[in-house]
Amino acid sequence: AAAFTQGTIFCVFALAVGMSGTLAAISVFWALPSGFLGSTAAAGGIALINSLANLGGFAGPYLMGWLKVASGGYTFGLCALAAGLIMTASLILLLGRGFTRQPVQ
Repeated sequence: AAAFTQGTIFCVFALAVGMSGTLAAISVFWALPSGFLGSTAAAGGIALINSLANLGGFAGPYLMGWLKVASGGYTFGLCALAAGLIMTASLILLLGRGFTRQPVQ
């Protein structure tokens, strides 16, 4: 919504709503690896997620800047960020329901 609004107040409100949803999902997201992986594998899964997040934190600003220069505005950059969040939400929904932790016997 922030990518397609013209007013500053509406844009800030849309960004605030989007950020609150993102921050609300973080606790659920970080609980997933330990929910379906064992103790050692959960540590590796958390490390992999953290490594990918660090790469995204490095590449994201470059992608946003490149898309701003290429298109002349922030619309395509915000749409790329929204596509990443939608992809992440879809992945969480698919993995969260597909994997169940088996009790140790």
